[in-house]
Amino acid sequence: MPPTTQSHLLLASGRGPLTSQPQLPSASPTQEATLYFRAFSPTFEGIDRFHLRRSKMVNWIFRHNIDWVDAENGDALYALRRAVKDPGHVLQSWDPNLVDPCTWFHVTCDGDNRVTRLDLGNAKLSGSLVPELGKLVRLQYLELYMNELVGTIPRELGNLKSLVSLDLYHNNLTGTIPASLSKLSNLKFLRLNGNRLTGRIPRELTKLESLKIIDVSNNDLCGTIPASGSFSKFTEESFVNNSRLEGPELMGFVRYGAAGSCK
Repeated sequence: MPPTTQSHLLLASGRGPLTSQPQLPSASPTQEATLYFRAFSPTFEGIDRFHLRRSKMVNWIFRHNIDWVDAENGDALYALRRAVKDPGHVLQSWDPNLVDPCTWFHVTCDGDNRVTRLDLGNAKLSGSLVPELGKLVRLQYLELYMNELVGTIPRELGNLKSLVSLDLYHNNLTGTIPASLSKLSNLKFLRLNGNRLTGRIPRELTKLESLKIIDVSNNDLCGTIPASGSFSKFTEESFVNNSRLEGPELMGFVRYGAAGSCK
């Protein structure tokens, strides 16, 4: 165990020097808890939660109904806040001094205070998506359509095992469709149309048995359209206006990957 972790474990169990605790200024309960999380977050990993309860500071946090998950969800969302420009001030309520992100506008949570929905469609946001979004493990709806987002789709979005709807359409996203999205076993709606995505449609996506709607039209995709699995039920409209894309729905039977170079 690293020395820093040992010292804080002693502190949490009541056998270490109290002077190691961070000195918190006078602030609201949520502000103090935020400072506490940030001071200790590098060393908390691996410490038994039962022992942490013995710390006066941690007991104080629990008395104020503040959960570790609140801080993690808040950090993930605030990473997005820092990565985008918000001329319409729709994210004005996203205050990092408030530990509970469930109080922020456009954020929906479940009964356990886990973020389940992010509604930021047509919000005039510009900037990029962030890999930290992959930490929102209870997220079911990620709605960021009709903005001015650029950059790539983070492969970490494949960690959102509860995701039902991924709507990133009508942005300026580039790069490829991450194959990691094939891990989203609950995904029903995947709409990436109206971007500048390139490369092949990952064949792994055909394993998404729950997928009801896919729309990757109006991009710059290439190669061929997978025709097996869940893709067998999708029509031409899901793939139109990709001038380099070939496939069974568009041009008769074409074996996947037979289109040669594709970037």
